[in-house]
Amino acid sequence: MDTELDELKQQSIDATEIWKIAGKPRSGTVNSNRIRIKLSYKNAIKEAASNADSNFNDDLYNRLCQKETILYAKCETNWDSKW
Repeated sequence: MDTELDELKQQSIDATEIWKIAGKPRSGTVNSNRIRIKLSYKNAIKEAASNADSNFNDDLYNRLCQKETILYAKCETNWDSKW
């Protein structure tokens, strides 16, 4: 995924440079190409961030599910003895 983001970033940089050389037009194929590439790069960043969050949450959930319940039972016993 990182290589895809790097490629999209470079495409965005290149398209912006071409747009600048063309005089920064607000319409036309140069501008629409720049905007299209920029949008695809931004969407890829959002998707990568979302996937990272999802993977983190899944990993955290799996690790918590794998914890031994002995520790929980031990804490529960200590809690009950205090009350």
